[in-house]
Amino acid sequence: MKILFIHEVNYRSKVIFEMHEFPEILALAGHEVHFLEFPEGIGIKGSSIRTRSNLISGRAYPKARINLITPPNIGGGFIDRLLAPITVLPQLRKLISKGGFDVVMLYAVPTSGWQTVRIAKKAGVPVVFRALDVSHLIRKGLTSQLVNLAERYVYRRATIISANNVFLGNYVSNLGKRLDPPVVNFPPLDLDHFAQKNRRQMRTNLSIDQDSFVATYMGSLFPFSGLLQVISDFYKLSESNDRLLIIGGGGIEDELKKKVKEFDLENKVIFTGVISYAELPDYLSVSDVLINPFEPSLVTNLALPHKVLQYLATGIPTVSTKLSGLFESLGNSAGIYWVESPNKIVEVFLQVKQLGNDEKFAASELGNKFVNEFFNPQKTLNEIVSTLEIAKHQKK
Repeated sequence: MKILFIHEVNYRSKVIFEMHEFPEILALAGHEVHFLEFPEGIGIKGSSIRTRSNLISGRAYPKARINLITPPNIGGGFIDRLLAPITVLPQLRKLISKGGFDVVMLYAVPTSGWQTVRIAKKAGVPVVFRALDVSHLIRKGLTSQLVNLAERYVYRRATIISANNVFLGNYVSNLGKRLDPPVVNFPPLDLDHFAQKNRRQMRTNLSIDQDSFVATYMGSLFPFSGLLQVISDFYKLSESNDRLLIIGGGGIEDELKKKVKEFDLENKVIFTGVISYAELPDYLSVSDVLINPFEPSLVTNLALPHKVLQYLATGIPTVSTKLSGLFESLGNSAGIYWVESPNKIVEVFLQVKQLGNDEKFAASELGNKFVNEFFNPQKTLNEIVSTLEIAKHQKK
């Protein structure tokens, strides 16, 4: 198939997740894959008055080859974002009407999503909308209302809705007042990548004693991350040789560091900042337990945090809040230690510390087996190809 992916983020700078993995495993399988990005944050030196197309190597799978399409821009800043819904129209018309694509896989909503479904319908090209979250819920005021309108338009008119979990799929379908059920396609996970371990050397590099107990959070430092609660509880409950490793940046990073200083935890809480995808398995390998303390809310309940899948692939015990989309997808079969709220995370991961090796190994094996069965690249590739093929023969 000839497939066009469309998203409203920068392909080469965005943290690696399924927007890279799906197109790249499709390319490795022999499909012709093109990706229209929005070049956010490239700066004035990277600006161009012309559309650029470059054949690039994959970021998650370097052997993959993707034709990356970058529209005209003046640096990918606020003005570009403001004008993009209009300036992207000529490129979308050309690509969709004359590009000979069998199907479009759409991640975008406000910047280029509603235009895509409108143009594609006229051109007779099917669109699979890929739902990962609900954009208007993470915005405020008038912006939220406008994005909500765009979402409803896209959800209603896409040929098929593909979601990464049942809870989100049903929410999106209901918002778009669709009569057909959503398709659930789990994202691919590079299991071999996350099986790497360099625990002893990485502990030395991070100045962590080999016999310390280490709990690790990985990902963006969102306000809803639950980390402020975790740091407060870590101060109250942890022992002298316990460590908390925080991998990631942005969001409330400054507030977290202030809290660490306030509690005099600077020798026990380690911030790595943002690290590369290639380094991630080594950093995770220092851990005795991995945590996902997201505060339950509509936004987080609709999500399937990719980090938790990566956690399970490492074979390290995992503690997570019981988010609806995550629990619906993984349940009790993945060996996760579930808690109801962030204020239980530290208590439970310190209980994991006291467990015997056999019990911890059993939980790890459950998680590893689960992701190997449901999120391996070949299975997820077969399922997304099936969804794209159905859309191809079901033009709407």
